[in-house]
Amino acid sequence: MNDVSPAALAALPEGIDPAFLIRDPNGCYGIAIEDAEVPTGPPLRDVFGNVVCDT
Repeated sequence: MNDVSPAALAALPEGIDPAFLIRDPNGCYGIAIEDAEVPTGPPLRDVFGNVVCDT
């Protein structure tokens, strides 16, 4: 994903490659854990526990 927001990069856990980031149709990020046609995984959360989304 080439257009990752700075907020998503900042919330990415240490050691996780940004290539594992996925974004849903609402602009919210997750971390891909399943390599499928449509990757799935847990939501990306900031230090406050909020899901990271582009606004």
